[in-house]
Amino acid sequence: MVIIFSVLGGLLVSAGIILLFAHNWDQLGRPARAVLSFLPLALGVVLSGIAMTRKNNSAALAEGVGAFHSVAIGACIALIAQTYQLSGSFPAFILTWALLALPLVYLLRSTSVAILYVAGITTWGADLVIHRDSMLWFWPLLLLVLPHYWLLIRENRFSGRAWWMSLALALAIPVSAGFQCDRAVFALWPLVFSGIFASLYLAGCTWFRKTEAPRVGHPFVFVGQLGIVVLAIWLSYRFAWEDRVSDIYSEPVWSAGAVANTINYGFLILSVILLTFGWLRKTPLNPAAGLLPVVALCGTFLLRTGTGSTLILMNLYALALGIVTIIRGTRDLRFTTLNAGLLLVATLIISRFFDSDVNFLLKGVAFIVVGAGFGGANVFLLKKRGRTK
Repeated sequence: MVIIFSVLGGLLVSAGIILLFAHNWDQLGRPARAVLSFLPLALGVVLSGIAMTRKNNSAALAEGVGAFHSVAIGACIALIAQTYQLSGSFPAFILTWALLALPLVYLLRSTSVAILYVAGITTWGADLVIHRDSMLWFWPLLLLVLPHYWLLIRENRFSGRAWWMSLALALAIPVSAGFQCDRAVFALWPLVFSGIFASLYLAGCTWFRKTEAPRVGHPFVFVGQLGIVVLAIWLSYRFAWEDRVSDIYSEPVWSAGAVANTINYGFLILSVILLTFGWLRKTPLNPAAGLLPVVALCGTFLLRTGTGSTLILMNLYALALGIVTIIRGTRDLRFTTLNAGLLLVATLIISRFFDSDVNFLLKGVAFIVVGAGFGGANVFLLKKRGRTK
């Protein structure tokens, strides 16, 4: 909590200084504006030097100073560009800001700066895609911050700073892949997302899950599970596959986005490796969730015969995922896991009813059965937990 409030303090102080400057900004001359633009940056340099020379290596001080210094860098660039009317684009500004702040990650060992850096390069890449450009360099830029993450998890993978950095990576990677898929770099987007979400989930279960902690306590596990469930339901619809049939077999495999394809499809291979590794170590994970990339790959090959076979496969997979989750929840006496499985099965059933020509009578009966299943399963598990105590 001390570190969190230190970071918030650094951000608020930097924002407050910028607002004070903005109050009379139009009445100031260019020399005064230039001095005021560099003043927060100079203060950030001084504070960063103090933080680096302190013998106790206070994490709270480093995080707060790092957040302040990072914002000061961006403010200085923006104010100088506005004062002297320098030309440039928003992506160039964001990328310059992020790269100039990157050394603070390692000089201060600041996770807050690392998170701001990840957010910055993600914004930079997304803006490039919106303006119909490639964000291929996002992945090499992301690699620049991974040594800091490695140091965090080597020191204590269950620390608060490692948790927040994991959350930033767990959100940035799928978001960036989504923008790249929207740019039509990838024809096989189901493979990309299934590999990413499965890799996150399996990595979280293998290396970042405490036995006594909640099953969804780590960002990798939570984001991975949520992505797998949403993707399993999404891929059970016909429109998720129909528009991709012609793209898959008309576009050349090695095109301008070949390197980006290789990086993203690497997640598919990574998920298979992690699933095998978890099975050999007998890691407590949901094997059905980890099999999503393999199922998506099989569904992609079945598109050669049309979307019918693929839809049957994906619906059976979503149903199996829900059933396995229900069984695991009942076995482990976990209401959250049980209800998650019930919700997945219920969502699949409701989706198919609205997606098919079934009369309202049968739909009403099905909804009653699903609702009764929720209540009955929870009562059964409650009695079972009572007998085990």
